Amino acid sequence: MLGQVGFGIKHEDVLQVAELLAEVPVLHSLMCTPGPHVLRQTDLEAAIPSRYVDLFGVAGTLVLIPLIDGQLGPLGLMFLDRDGLDFEPQPQELDVLAEFGEIATLAVQNATLLQDRASLVAMVERSRLASDLHDGVTQRMFTLSLTLKELKELPGLPAAADDLLDRARRDVDAAGSQLRRALTQLVEPEVRTVDSDQAPRFEELLRRTVEEANAEMGLAADFEIAGRGGPPTAARQRVMRRAVREALVNIAKHAGATQVSVILRRSDHHWVVEVHDDGQGRAHLIRRGITSEQSSFGLRSLQSDVDSVGGRIWISQSERLGGLQLTLSVEVME
Repeated sequence: MLGQVGFGIKHEDVLQVAELLAEVPVLHSLMCTPGPHVLRQTDLEAAIPSRYVDLFGVAGTLVLIPLIDGQLGPLGLMFLDRDGLDFEPQPQELDVLAEFGEIATLAVQNATLLQDRASLVAMVERSRLASDLHDGVTQRMFTLSLTLKELKELPGLPAAADDLLDRARRDVDAAGSQLRRALTQLVEPEVRTVDSDQAPRFEELLRRTVEEANAEMGLAADFEIAGRGGPPTAARQRVMRRAVREALVNIAKHAGATQVSVILRRSDHHWVVEVHDDGQGRAHLIRRGITSEQSSFGLRSLQSDVDSVGGRIWISQSERLGGLQLTLSVEVME
């Protein structure tokens, strides 16, 4: 439905409408069934969420063309109407639309390949940056810690200086530990064998991310898992973990929240992660989006990562806890 943005509907308005496909059974069924499919006005309420109908002004007869890949399964849907009029599509028209759907499917596949390539390029660049930081900054911090230790062992050192050196060394060691953790996350291997007994499942890795944030930032975030379905690609998993981490960092810094909840929703087609809080978050993020000038660099960078894997991310009011809600949705593509 993002194709309608060029016809006068603002991109941010489209992103505010978030519906899980599994919660719309008719549309879910149509998406998985080769078409085209013809819907009448009386069918729209059951097939299409009302918020989409209102936003795009859907009326009259609607033709739905599923984009289905033989190996990957459903990729998306195309919609066709005639300015809200009722009409009877001719067989030849439906044949043409079916062929157009096949072309659109190829376009989506090519776009996915380009996104995966961009993600790979970004991963190589992160590895280079992490290597430079490790060889430079972390080694210098280790040397500084040893120097502080040697200074502390000098004879005749005043008690006040001794305390200051202890505090400085603790700060340097803590900063070094934080930097090493950040580097580990930066270059974490993209490929994991989900069926391996040795490799942690994504759900467990995400749980660890939440637990580490709780310990480091003094949060008490809950973690829940809902639904079933095979996991998305490793690149998409990495972005989901980064999104959770970034959201929790921002909550700790800015929200003043007492309740935080992280929810992972799984299905055969999309995985969605939500981060809710009850704090006093920055309301401008809802109005202007996470790429606005007032957003943190981390959020703007996260948007770029999400775009590179073909995902969607948005911030809205949390109905669950009353503060802000960050939501990230990625497709499941083997």
